[in-house]
Amino acid sequence: MSAGRVKNSARLAGSGARDLRSTTRAVALGLAPLVVVLLALLQLAARANSHAWVVARMLPVPLGAVDPAALGWIRGTTERARVFAITLEPGVPLPALDQAAVSREGTTGSASAAAERALPATHGSAPAAARRVRLRLDSSGTTRVLFVLDSDGNSSRFHALGEWLAGRARLVLARDRDWIDVGALPSADGAAPPTQTRVIGLLPAPFAFARANAAAVAGTPALAAVGVRVHDAAEMPAAARDGSPGATPPTHANDPVLHEIVEVAPVALGEALRRIFFFVATGRLLAPALGAALFAFVVGWAWLGRPRRRAAGAGLLVASTVVLHATLLPPLQAADETSHAGTIEVLVASGLERHAVRYPRSLAHVARALEQERVQHHPHEILPLAGEAARRRVAATLRRPMRHQIDQAETPPAGTYILDSTLRAGGFYEPFRLLASFARKLSILDRLTLYRLLSTATGLLLAGAGLFWLCRTGCDKTLQLGYCLILLWPHAVIVLASTSNYAPAVGMGALAAAAAVAAVVARDAAQRLRSKWLAVGSLLLGTVLWADFALGAGLAAMLFPLMHSLHGRGAASALPIPSEPVAGGDTALGDQGPAARNETRADRKRLSTDMIQTRGRRRATRTIAPGKAGAIALGATMALGLIGLMAISGAGNPEAMARLARTLREPQSLVYGVVALPLVLSLLLARRALRTAPEERRALGHRARRLSLVLACAALAGFVLVPRTTIPYETRLLPPVELLATWIRTLLSTALAWDQDVLSWKLLVGAGGWHDVAYPDALHAVLRWASVALLIALPILSARRRAERPAEAACLLVLAGAATSLAALTLALRHGALVHPQGRFVMPWLVLIVLPLLARIDVSSPERILVPLIRASALIQIFAALALLGGRYAVGA
Repeated sequence: MSAGRVKNSARLAGSGARDLRSTTRAVALGLAPLVVVLLALLQLAARANSHAWVVARMLPVPLGAVDPAALGWIRGTTERARVFAITLEPGVPLPALDQAAVSREGTTGSASAAAERALPATHGSAPAAARRVRLRLDSSGTTRVLFVLDSDGNSSRFHALGEWLAGRARLVLARDRDWIDVGALPSADGAAPPTQTRVIGLLPAPFAFARANAAAVAGTPALAAVGVRVHDAAEMPAAARDGSPGATPPTHANDPVLHEIVEVAPVALGEALRRIFFFVATGRLLAPALGAALFAFVVGWAWLGRPRRRAAGAGLLVASTVVLHATLLPPLQAADETSHAGTIEVLVASGLERHAVRYPRSLAHVARALEQERVQHHPHEILPLAGEAARRRVAATLRRPMRHQIDQAETPPAGTYILDSTLRAGGFYEPFRLLASFARKLSILDRLTLYRLLSTATGLLLAGAGLFWLCRTGCDKTLQLGYCLILLWPHAVIVLASTSNYAPAVGMGALAAAAAVAAVVARDAAQRLRSKWLAVGSLLLGTVLWADFALGAGLAAMLFPLMHSLHGRGAASALPIPSEPVAGGDTALGDQGPAARNETRADRKRLSTDMIQTRGRRRATRTIAPGKAGAIALGATMALGLIGLMAISGAGNPEAMARLARTLREPQSLVYGVVALPLVLSLLLARRALRTAPEERRALGHRARRLSLVLACAALAGFVLVPRTTIPYETRLLPPVELLATWIRTLLSTALAWDQDVLSWKLLVGAGGWHDVAYPDALHAVLRWASVALLIALPILSARRRAERPAEAACLLVLAGAATSLAALTLALRHGALVHPQGRFVMPWLVLIVLPLLARIDVSSPERILVPLIRASALIQIFAALALLGGRYAVGA
């Protein structure tokens, strides 16, 4: 065989291998969404198979919202240990309940309170082993790996591991406040001996079980069907460990152990899916919206692999995941949706006064049908959709138009209030008046669906306009794809998929962020100018959606002239400085003929032209100062006016404004001034970067590596040396100074931890529903580690951009610092009004914080990094919408 044939054969073989790899990759990408859906169904089936009905609780569940007083009833054991011995004894038999009043899958109506206080003597034909006793873990916010096994006197972890491998013990990965199954309910006749159980912690950190404060719950009906004794097994006498008769282990607390009795009642996967898609099948608008979301996901998934349509594909993935969440979330289950939907329902009503403040009876009927007070804030409580009879009752209520009930007042659900649309977010609420004649013809479910879908669509359209502007101004792929990746942040998706003024506020904030970044990185001066006008204009217009945008508009009006000055100085310093002409002219060069002399004259002419342009640019840079001072004065005036506008907007909640005024008069409120630190620090760093000489910029890479090393050491030292700290937000509101100190300790002590603090991180990543739909701890941990790693590596990743385009990098840093200060100011204002600073309050600023930092990163092929991240984020949202969001209301958390 000739050499040419060998080469052709090798070339064909290589081409065939590449085609095979491309085909395999395309098939894998096409099947990835189906695999994720299958995993979600498997996870849902596992949860449904282990579903347990709460027969009785020691303490009743506080209805409505989480009651701080009820949380005060509960405290940890006086002792904390790694090994506990638990004894379950028969209690006093309780009278039987009326079986007709209690559903097998859950409690309904007025029978719920009775069912939580008493245990039926007989419950169907379930065996005794189906009734289990569960204790509530108290681990101070950390996850514990526990072995639960029959008490045999051996407290060794290796023995427990062997028992688990032999199938005689259970391994439980339990979060703080999880309910731990400790054994079957003892027989009431006393024929069987007490149940002995041992709980052994695999890790050395101690834990405890929650107890009810005996003094606080005096007189409260307690559960008497079982007696629970919990003892530190390490301190038990030897006779007690050996099980000798008459030996009683010591009890370290007189308070009763918090426990509940459940009955294992598995739910078939088909039944769980019927509950999840009940609202989609009942309404007329949800099914088309769900179909459109699935179609957009398929198209976006395919377009993301095509270079020319990559940005559009990423945008479609964002829109599809948001709409999927909006369709699968049951009505009234988004945070504060009872208030926002109630306000819109009042505007839809005809013949009412413009500022009528009362809750419509139509939504009150829906809240009662869904048992809102029982389900809201309680992840283990499911909607009353168990069984066809229950679903028919709920469907009959949701399919009614309730036209007359719109105009009638009713007592609102717990934690609900009606807003005055003329004082707060009028740009969001008032347009719904235009839909009054159409909306009143719809059923109440379709009306609520219309409110949510319009809210979601407004936010997505504004966010899509931001993506269009990035593409229109010629921003690179890193910004376009990074913009979509930020919008796939879990809490951004949760907020966009709700009936709330925060949904369009997130979209408007994304549009302002895209315009602000384009005002810095766009290559055309006209486009930069238009982007500045768009950024300030969108923030101004956004004040009718969210009053905090007034602060951003005023700050932008002051910063853009300053950034223009920084950009001009950086451009002037980046110009090559021409060398002085050689003395002697042509004589020094020598006579080299006509061609050489003509070339020399052309060089001199070009050199003089460069000098004139350089001087002109420097002169223009110097003349910026007076205009900059005038612009800053104008911006300050505008900022004061806008802050006044925000104060007027805050009049919609006079109680909160009064609390804020009282807080700001206290001396400790001066600590709120720390919110300006990110902006001041970014300005100082930008000034230093622009003063760096061109020859010194070559060493920026070495300095960046040293800075990243310092940041990594600081993060590691803070994690190791600072004791674990969490923010106690449920039972108390920390004063400003203590909150700041606690927040700093929390950020340092959990930077590399698995378990994250709820207020400072978990609510920032996202908690669905009324903060009762939680993402897995693994997602919170991975996102925290990735965020810390990105901040540590940011100096290295941005070193090249800082060296080649120092002015641009400085302006982007100022943008990120300003946005961080705005977010901190938003949280400080909420805290001053005695409201816990939760994550949704900063979601409108999220894109403006992160996008400038991404713009400073200079990577050769962003598609290789960002495209897989976008795909993974979209798949996570698909899994969350089906398994977490749908499953929580169908089978419980």
